[in-house]
Amino acid sequence: MTDGFIRKTFDAVFNELKKNDKEFAKLKASDVRKGYFAEKNGEYLERERAIAENKEAYDLIMKDKERLLSFDEPTEFIFTHSALKEGWDNPNVFNICTLNSTVSTMKKRQEIGRGMRLCVNQNGERVFDRNINLLSVIANEHYSDYVSRLQTEFVEDGIYKAPPSPSNARKKRVVKLRKGFDKDPNFTAIWSRIAKKTHYSVKVDSDRLVKGCIERINRLSIPKRQINVTRVGVDIGKKQVDFRTLQSASQDAVIPKTPMDCVNFIKDETKLTRETVIKILKGINSRLLFNNPERFIFESIQVINESLVRDYVEQISYRLSDDKYCVSQFEKIVSHKDSVHDIANKKKSIYDAVVYSSDVEKNFAIDLDRDERIKLFVKLPVWFSVKTPLGGYIPDWAIVTVKMDSKGKETDEKIYFVIETKGSTVESQRRVSENQKIECAKKHFEVISVRYKDVASYSQFEELMRQDWGICKTDNKKSDLYFSDIIPDDDVKKTDKYESYLPVFSLQAVATAFSEEQKLPKVIGWKKVSKKKYDKDYFIAKVVGRSMEPTIADGSPCLFRFERGGSRNGKIVLVESREVSDPETHQRYTIKRYSSEKKPLDGERWAHSKITLSPDNKEFKDIILKDVSEDDFKVIAEFIQVLG
Repeated sequence: MTDGFIRKTFDAVFNELKKNDKEFAKLKASDVRKGYFAEKNGEYLERERAIAENKEAYDLIMKDKERLLSFDEPTEFIFTHSALKEGWDNPNVFNICTLNSTVSTMKKRQEIGRGMRLCVNQNGERVFDRNINLLSVIANEHYSDYVSRLQTEFVEDGIYKAPPSPSNARKKRVVKLRKGFDKDPNFTAIWSRIAKKTHYSVKVDSDRLVKGCIERINRLSIPKRQINVTRVGVDIGKKQVDFRTLQSASQDAVIPKTPMDCVNFIKDETKLTRETVIKILKGINSRLLFNNPERFIFESIQVINESLVRDYVEQISYRLSDDKYCVSQFEKIVSHKDSVHDIANKKKSIYDAVVYSSDVEKNFAIDLDRDERIKLFVKLPVWFSVKTPLGGYIPDWAIVTVKMDSKGKETDEKIYFVIETKGSTVESQRRVSENQKIECAKKHFEVISVRYKDVASYSQFEELMRQDWGICKTDNKKSDLYFSDIIPDDDVKKTDKYESYLPVFSLQAVATAFSEEQKLPKVIGWKKVSKKKYDKDYFIAKVVGRSMEPTIADGSPCLFRFERGGSRNGKIVLVESREVSDPETHQRYTIKRYSSEKKPLDGERWAHSKITLSPDNKEFKDIILKDVSEDDFKVIAEFIQVLG
């Protein structure tokens, strides 16, 4: 194609660069480039010009090797599509540049194979100088990805040895259903609760969506376009492929301005109306668009789609449907032996083993099997899926627990849970889509009246059980909710509450209640205090952990006051944040000494540039949060004093 983009670009760049090169100064661009395109399905890949008709180019590239290698022949750049994979023997290839915009289906070994032969001099003799036999590959991907793919292909082709596979990786295991499981009272009780299906609906507030998108897009950092060039040496050794950075440079890209239909681009990728897209674009800083239009469009689409899903999740509502999951859908499971854990107490599950996909799930199953409070647990199957705007969501466990009295004997009371096990309960440490599906699941299970929670460990699940069972526990000493003089809610007169008694809360329950915008968490009980008359902002909770020693000893009952505003610097506070993972409890709330730095915004507005949550015990490290959003961080309560 005489007007093809690659040809026009090459010619323009060549004509600019040849001014500073004596060898090329008198040559035309057409003198130094040739092209050959293979035939495919009866037609040539450069359709608009049958390059095969150019006998001179064909003969030079494919037949006349000696002429092509001669210094008298000006051709130094060959453009090809699918023609030079194999069978083309030219030893003097020193540079390969991949021009296709997607990752080539051609293997890397084939790709670099054209340039791996020892070069020859003008007499046709092989040259063994390592400083001359260097191949440069200008790749269309990051060099680390390129090297990684090349390494993988050497392993696949048997050139490098792959790490040994586990000895039992291919052994199959059939996990069988327990006979009569569907008649087990514990199973029928929990199944009747969780088998209900729901439908969801979403109402999107357009004005809120537009405002949120404008704010988030204006916070984007979109610098001017640059060309970054990194030159890397790739060493192919006997055991692996290594690379070393030789040179790196960047410069501003000078690209002609071309009109772009931003509105239609964004409309097509977000499914918003044209009117809504225009409202968003009118509110953004135009500098972001002109710095780099393509990147602006790409990142704006990401922001809008993320905001849409976020709005869907926040405003989604579920309602019961007439449909249910069927017990008959349960069937045997065929899995790999190395991902199956045998259950010791077969009556505790409907299967004879648990199929797990992570160590977190395996360890959780082991603890469930050992815990006498667990009457039944089921690893939920893949067809047990809750509908969400992001696709189906499959929770991990259905669990039946029994309440124990103060002497450790079973009562007749049972509580039913659906539990999700994750490596972390800190949202910033999980994928956004995971968090959003979990939020949807909370609303689904709320509609069908089933307790649902995501946990990162069995101890967190035990904490959940303790909250629901109140003060009846099998191990009072380990509980962070237990006080020897706690009085049940029903045994305290209304007139005595906040007079001589204060409520006792779980710190986790307090943090959760405020993150989910509930008014107050569940009261564990009431504790007598010496001072008369307290505001209803005050409460008592036990602080577990050593990070605030010596100020707060591990296990101390402490007086707190819910947040009233004002300066917090230097104070010990209870905070909840998606960005927090307490080093001792691994929860997203923590008690630490607070300090912050602020940055001015427009007018009289300001924002936190940095928040530091410091332990008094210097064995522990500060928790540092930067550019914290009000949506992701909340001071819930202020520590007042340790109670005797």
